[in-house]
Amino acid sequence: MKKAGIAALVLLALAALAWMFWPDPPSAPAIEATSAPPVAARRRAAPRPPPLDIDRFRALEEAARAPAAEPPPEMARAVVCRLAARTLEQRGVANLAGPYGIWGHGAAWAAGQELRLSVDQPVEEVYLHFAGYQPTQIEIVHGPDGLRCAPDPVHLVPGESLVSGVVRNAFGAGQGRVWVEGCGAHAVTEPDGSYELSVLPGACEVRAFRQDGVFVARGLPVLVQASARMDLELDLVVPEFRTAGLGARVEESDLGILLRRVLPGGGAQASGLRSGDLVLEIDGERTVDLPLGDFVDRALGEDGTDVELLVLRGDEEIAVTVRRSTMGG
Repeated sequence: MKKAGIAALVLLALAALAWMFWPDPPSAPAIEATSAPPVAARRRAAPRPPPLDIDRFRALEEAARAPAAEPPPEMARAVVCRLAARTLEQRGVANLAGPYGIWGHGAAWAAGQELRLSVDQPVEEVYLHFAGYQPTQIEIVHGPDGLRCAPDPVHLVPGESLVSGVVRNAFGAGQGRVWVEGCGAHAVTEPDGSYELSVLPGACEVRAFRQDGVFVARGLPVLVQASARMDLELDLVVPEFRTAGLGARVEESDLGILLRRVLPGGGAQASGLRSGDLVLEIDGERTVDLPLGDFVDRALGEDGTDVELLVLRGDEEIAVTVRRSTMGG
């Protein structure tokens, strides 16, 4: 096995691309929404998934490493697909991905030429991980008899390419319980920040990120070139400070960024913003042609720092200072 070393240390990791997602507290009073400006037609509002569950992912990984004599209990109502070649009985992990990266995980089971996945909905990108095999990308689609895999049959290719290293903060300390994502793979760091990732061969990006309550603090991505059966060493960095935001769900509109819902307890509510307000400027920059992801990038930052907004409410333009705050842990 060929060894190649790659080391990347990013000192300024302030790029935290995240989306503000916060469930309604059961006892929270309802927030009365004002009507959005009629000319601010909605363009797109792709929902963000809930925070990833580190403990569930680790349980799936541990089960995948254990001897597999029979399918796990959750396979009773699994999606059943065909494998192109026979395999030994083996448990694995299915990473469920979409426009915002990997958003969930399921159990996988392979035996003979049968593949079972604990997935209960169509998913555009699923990355299968079995020990000794390359990650395999498939899709879960509707078929005549229910959900099925595409392609059919599924081809598992022997031989893993591994990326390993340490995730550190900006001061060089190892960061435990941090996610590493890229090349169709997911991993959670050990207490000392170390990780190992089984990746797809080819050019792809790897980055570390930390769940800060409802927000996500992302380090800068590092491009890797992985070959079959090659091991790479790669150190990554996550921001030191906890990520904070405005405390509102937002979406694009033709005239700027619409505050779809102001969240209880956040800076937006404290500064008097209302659901339906249209953000025309953020820190002096016009939002009319600003992509939603770029707006979120500017809205996120360190807890306690301020964001200057110019909002349109009805026919009135209002300048508002919002203090960023953390939410949800």
